[in-house]
Amino acid sequence: MAVSLQLFGNTQASFPSKKTNISINGPSSLLIYLASTQKAVSRNELAFLFRPDDSAAVALKHLRLLLYRAKRYKWAADLRITEEELALAIKTDTQSFKQAIEEKNWKRVIELYRGDFLANADFQISTTFNTWLELEREQYKKDYKYAIKRQIEILAEQKDYYAITKLANQLLALDNLDEQALALYIRNLALSGQKELALKRYHDFKQLLKDELELIPLDSTQELVEQIELDNIKQEQSNKSKLKLKLPDKNTIFVGRKSELNKLRQILSQPKCRLITIVGLGGVGKSRLVIQLAKSLQNSFSDGIAFIELENINNKEQFLNRLAHSINLKLMPQLASLEQVISYL
Repeated sequence: MAVSLQLFGNTQASFPSKKTNISINGPSSLLIYLASTQKAVSRNELAFLFRPDDSAAVALKHLRLLLYRAKRYKWAADLRITEEELALAIKTDTQSFKQAIEEKNWKRVIELYRGDFLANADFQISTTFNTWLELEREQYKKDYKYAIKRQIEILAEQKDYYAITKLANQLLALDNLDEQALALYIRNLALSGQKELALKRYHDFKQLLKDELELIPLDSTQELVEQIELDNIKQEQSNKSKLKLKLPDKNTIFVGRKSELNKLRQILSQPKCRLITIVGLGGVGKSRLVIQLAKSLQNSFSDGIAFIELENINNKEQFLNRLAHSINLKLMPQLASLEQVISYL
């Protein structure tokens, strides 16, 4: 019997003739974890996943209880059990999602993401399972956002402004304070002939930004709105002609530090600001804070934002090579590196 699992949004098991909702509890969580990993998992690892604070003997006993109850689920008929490990081979939408990413089928990626991974889970299973769940959710959401942005690039080449507004609105649904997504949304609303709606959405966002963060929109967003008001909106340059710079991907979730981010944004918005130095003890999160700040401002600088990792840099030439690589500059060996970098910048 062909069975598959829907793990995005409301968790369901799909049979040939019907769909069944899955409640997230201990036994179903065990099966979903196995289905998600798509490999055999040792009993010891699973015992720790569900009972991290208990002794090994107690945790393994609890695992046997979960397993006994899990075998009652009809959609777990292919559960494989040995003395050492467990496995569940079953088709899931998360597998299809990952495959679509590998194939760069961005439209398919977007279609498959129906909501948060295990959206109906309530974080009451165990601390270790909850941590795994939270990291998985954030990674899938991050991949979903990446797919939307890549699909928008394709639609921009086709000048399909209406389709872009729909995708930009999906980005805003994930984060209603995402100013980059807001700018993209109102720009393409205006380009598709919906000027009044674009202006309304901007003013709604402006009020939200003030209420939530006590901030005003970025200068670049205000300039865009002025262009819309004057009917002087222009199609953005193709991303292919822009300098492409990549910020580091962080699998950790950024929590708190809202006041620091707000302060840094305010300082950077000042025209005279040329340099900000952040100091602190090693490991307090200086780099993580800066990366989060940069990601929130990627749409504010026409030439992009570059992140240059200085770890293991011991001399000037190593620094210049790292800098050149970070800004996509190919240095010519017969010329002085410093002069090439200065000329490029």
